[in-house]
Amino acid sequence: MHRLLSLSLLAALLTISLVHIGHVEGQRSAWNIKQNPFPKAKRVSKTLSYRSAKAKGNVTLADPYQWLQNDDDPDTKTFIADQKKLTETFISKCASIKQIEQSVREAFNYDDYSEMIFFDDAKVPFWFYSVVRPNEERKTYYIATPEEMEAARKANFPNPPGKKYLQEAALSPNATATILYFATSLDRTMIAYLVVEADAGSGTWYIRKLDSPLVNPKKIVPGGEGRLPDAIPNGYQDLRWTLDSKGFFYEQFSTPTNDTNSNPRAVVRNHQIGTPYEKDITLVQPDADPNNYWFLDYSADGRWLVV
Repeated sequence: MHRLLSLSLLAALLTISLVHIGHVEGQRSAWNIKQNPFPKAKRVSKTLSYRSAKAKGNVTLADPYQWLQNDDDPDTKTFIADQKKLTETFISKCASIKQIEQSVREAFNYDDYSEMIFFDDAKVPFWFYSVVRPNEERKTYYIATPEEMEAARKANFPNPPGKKYLQEAALSPNATATILYFATSLDRTMIAYLVVEADAGSGTWYIRKLDSPLVNPKKIVPGGEGRLPDAIPNGYQDLRWTLDSKGFFYEQFSTPTNDTNSNPRAVVRNHQIGTPYEKDITLVQPDADPNNYWFLDYSADGRWLVV
C-alpha cells in the first residue's frame, strides 16, 4: 500500500463520515458536540518578535500554541491521543464505515510511476523507470523498449511495460532499504545506485550491469544479488561517471550521517570499477564550513570536473 494511504484514508474517512452522519442520520443527531467536546489546547504566554519595514521596527506576535511543535512534550502527546480518541469515536458512528474504507482504498489502487527516463543515446535505446504497484511498499525498476512503452501508452498502461530489472525489496534482508539516487554509465551498460535505510541521508553505492537484473533472487544480500563487488559506504546523492565509463567521481562523508557522536565532512573522490574503495583517490577535501556539501558536474567539453 502506498506510504500516504494511511493519512489520506483518515482524512477521507473524516470528510465522508461527516457527510454521512450529518445528512443521512438527519434529525436523529448522531453526533452531539456537547457530549463529545473537542480536546482543549492550553494557551501559553509565548511571543515572537520580527523586524517590520512597514512598522519601522520590531513587531511582536502571540504564539500561544508553540508548545505543540514539540512532539516529545507530554502535553503534546496527550493532546494528540485525545484527538485520536475523539476521531475514532466519531468514525464509529458511521454505519457505512466498511464501504467507505473500501472505496477509499480502491481510489488508491493504482500503479504509481516515476523516474521515467528515455536513453536514446544507448546502442539500443530503452526506457528506464520505476513503479509502485497496489499493495506494494517498495519500487520495482523496469527496462522497456520504445515499442513496449508506446504499446502500453496506447492501451492506457494496463500493466507496467517491459521487463523487471530491480526490486527494492531485494536490496536488504529486512526489505526496508530504498534507492535514493542512481546514475547510469555513459555507455549505458551499468548503473550506480545509492542504497539507504529508513530516512538516512547517506548510504552505500553499488554497481550493477544493466543486463544483470535483480528479480526474485535466491538469497538476499546488501545491495542485491548479482551486483559487482564494488561497494562504497557513506555515499551522498551526487555521482558523475567518467567519459570512458570505467569509473566515476562521487561525494563521500567521513562518517555515517546518522552518527550523532561525530560531525560528518564531505570529500570528493574518484573510483575505478573493480578496485577497493579504500584505494580511491581523494580530489577535494572537506570545506572549512562543515555545513557545506559538494555538488559535481562536467565542463562543456568534458575535460574538467566542476565542484
